[in-house]
Amino acid sequence: MSPRAEEIVGVPVSYFIGKTRLEVAGEIVMNDKWQAHFKDLEAHRSFRDFRFVRKGHDGRLHYVSTSGIPLFDDAGTFKGYAGASTNLTDRIEAEELAGLAREQLANAVNGLSELFVLWDSQDRLVVCNDQFRKLNQDVIETTKSGTLFEDHIRAVLDKDLFLLTDMDKNKWFEQRLENHRNPGQPFEIVRQDRRWLMAKEQKL
Repeated sequence: MSPRAEEIVGVPVSYFIGKTRLEVAGEIVMNDKWQAHFKDLEAHRSFRDFRFVRKGHDGRLHYVSTSGIPLFDDAGTFKGYAGASTNLTDRIEAEELAGLAREQLANAVNGLSELFVLWDSQDRLVVCNDQFRKLNQDVIETTKSGTLFEDHIRAVLDKDLFLLTDMDKNKWFEQRLENHRNPGQPFEIVRQDRRWLMAKEQKL
């Protein structure tokens, strides 16, 4: 076992020497995931990206991914496994923090009484609040994360949810895109149900 094992799993290499996989598992092994893993080992099958959590001697939880291949001699006798492990801890903790931040952002925007929607640099929807979704209930599929701004506006137009008076749909569409891409002063939008909205856009 390489010296980097301690860095990866937070446990000295000497702890592992002479122990079986079961003895060094580091977490409860009665679940289906571990039982399937032990069956692979008993059958001398390769395994890839088996993920588990163990507590290091520093008390920190380490998230580990490990892969292994069985080794056989020329006579076909099983000799053991050769494997490699990767420490996923920093990545997983970063993902958890990002998820918490997204949840906090969603809670914050849902607390607003005004409509709120955020588009990314590729003009894809990142987050919107319940007020925005309620207004666009007829095109609710375009209020999901990842929706292009153009697709959302086109869907609203196709459903005739805007009151355009005498303006051509294509002209209105191009004007709306221009207001979105080059935001300036607030502008008014009239819905088909006669609700007037004051829209304000800005680039971050």
